[in-house]
Amino acid sequence: LSTRRTILRIRALNVRRYLCSVPLHSTYELEFGQMSPRNSTRSDNSEEFFIREVQYDDLPAASAILVDSFYDTFPMFRLFRKLKELDRIQSNFPYDNTRHSMFIACHSGSGQVLGFIDVDGRSTKMRNAPPRPYLSDLAVHLDWRRRGIAKSLIMACEKKAEEMGHPCLYLRVRFNNEAALNMYGSLGYDVQKHEIFGVKDDTLLLKRDLKRPRLPFIQKEGDFVDVEKGVSTESPSSPGKIEENVDAVYARNIK
Repeated sequence: LSTRRTILRIRALNVRRYLCSVPLHSTYELEFGQMSPRNSTRSDNSEEFFIREVQYDDLPAASAILVDSFYDTFPMFRLFRKLKELDRIQSNFPYDNTRHSMFIACHSGSGQVLGFIDVDGRSTKMRNAPPRPYLSDLAVHLDWRRRGIAKSLIMACEKKAEEMGHPCLYLRVRFNNEAALNMYGSLGYDVQKHEIFGVKDDTLLLKRDLKRPRLPFIQKEGDFVDVEKGVSTESPSSPGKIEENVDAVYARNIK
């Protein structure tokens, strides 16, 4: 009971700080001073970002990124939506990260939260729930997209799923989200047939076999696959060129 009261007090404090626009107490002073970030993964380019597991104080910033990424709401409803998302991810916070983890991308200099992702390996009795382990809530700050953050977060989840002992990882994406489908395809995710997803809703179930090495990209004629951004652009070079392996490109952010 006392633990639950403490959690509720922390939530109430976070909401009050959120409403009053008071900066949350941060651990970044320690993390960027003499101490290193806990459970973090730095990129080779230290001026950009690093990946680490979420701490409770990170959740308000994460909820704002989620709302900006997934909801097109009127300004008058925006605060309500952010508070609702904050309550959702706070209630789902992984106090025991052996089967469930959340990760964020942080700016290496300021500590600003730039991206968020969730990977859940816990079994569920929910009807029509996606297979586990399941990746969800991938969101990147609007000003920091197309810099490899999303793929670095995905690879952090893949590494976590392997640590959990799972041979594969699942996720869902809307069938008309071409940018996301290109990105996941570049990382080796394949569309799976499902009796619900893609049949009774507008999402596709994707799966990656974590034991299978990623194959190098082969450029199609007239179409250059930009590995860094995961989208197709006009070809700047001759067709048929084999792009470097995705693992080699993104290993600099996940070590």
